[in-house]
Amino acid sequence: MSDSRFQGSGAYACGLDEVVFLPSGPCAHDGAVDLRSRLSRNVPLGLPVVGGLSEAASSPDVAVALSLQGGVGVIHRNQPVQAQADMVRRVKGHESGFIMDPRTFSGRCTVAEAAAMRAECGIGTFPVTESGRMGSRLLGLVTARDLEACADGGATLADIMTREVTCVTEPTTLREATAAMVGAKVGKLPIVNGDRELQALICQGDLRRNALHPLASRDANRHLLVAAAVAAGEPGGLERASALVDAGADVLLLDTDGGVDGETVTFLGRLKQAFAGVDVVAGRVSSGAQAARLLAAGAEGLRVGGGGAGADAALLHEVARLAHAAGVPVLADCGARGAGDALKALCLGAAAVAIDGPLGGAEPRSAWATAPAGRAARPPAGAERARRGSLRAGAGAGARARGPGGAASDKGSVADLAPGP
Repeated sequence: MSDSRFQGSGAYACGLDEVVFLPSGPCAHDGAVDLRSRLSRNVPLGLPVVGGLSEAASSPDVAVALSLQGGVGVIHRNQPVQAQADMVRRVKGHESGFIMDPRTFSGRCTVAEAAAMRAECGIGTFPVTESGRMGSRLLGLVTARDLEACADGGATLADIMTREVTCVTEPTTLREATAAMVGAKVGKLPIVNGDRELQALICQGDLRRNALHPLASRDANRHLLVAAAVAAGEPGGLERASALVDAGADVLLLDTDGGVDGETVTFLGRLKQAFAGVDVVAGRVSSGAQAARLLAAGAEGLRVGGGGAGADAALLHEVARLAHAAGVPVLADCGARGAGDALKALCLGAAAVAIDGPLGGAEPRSAWATAPAGRAARPPAGAERARRGSLRAGAGAGARARGPGGAASDKGSVADLAPGP
């Protein structure tokens, strides 16, 4: 179909199923194709795929898997603010370069308290500082072996910690700190200032895993990228956004499923004023006029489409042309059911594509039973009732579940659906 069929008063309104692209010229080898793209004006992706716009594909595990492959996951908003913020923290803490907010203890804390924290968050080594907080003078390190070797839960960390700790003084680069850690043959290396106050921490295990995913979506500190959803119409929307940004969200997805009105535009302006360093992707956009309003209000990305099989390909093409002129990427939420639909959306001008349909039933899946590939995987007994109860309890007035419910076909690993290099 020619480009002119999508423009002007006689333009066709058609879904992705009605669009066919004809190849032209020799095909490049898959290894020569560069799929790097952007989710928003300032957030790059190694792979143009996004998941989590529906609740069925919005677990932290799926977000981690997508980010490791080069995409990004969105943490849904149909839950209490603290639960959503905790999910963001889980993704940001999965693996790191410089760990800017490690869990710390004071020397007065007990072995039992440290063991409980280790069981809760799965961290094996804790810095011990004078005040028990970041920015305080480093006293030593407590490792999992130190905790396991001490039978007295009431003993203090000052009694069992390792006091002679190899450190690097800032300023330093990740490469320099890594070289120092390898040379000292240690697994954890604190970064301190001239007064020996703790500024950051690096972990050899994280750096080893980083090398396995060269296209992973990461921030400047080598943490995995994650987005989180907010809405203009819900009570406490700005407080939710603040909690998500504090938890480390790299992008806020402003849900405008109810339409783009004055309240939406005002809320977008408040987000940009309060969190100037965080990009906002707004949508779903259903017309060029709505796109223009959101772009004028400062959106760094647009989400386009109806989310169903009949999504308007012509609308995606129109909005993409408008957004590209402003230097803003477009996220196609067009009900893509596989690589073919995703490729069509990219050809129509999308910078990234939502793949929640294929992700439904993919591993990892929080609280869902696994089954052999191609078999039906159903939630455990009571899981659906518990989910609905949690929405009524904490999601706020007017909240509703999004995405498919009931059974889902197990499709294997996320890494197979969004393969990396």
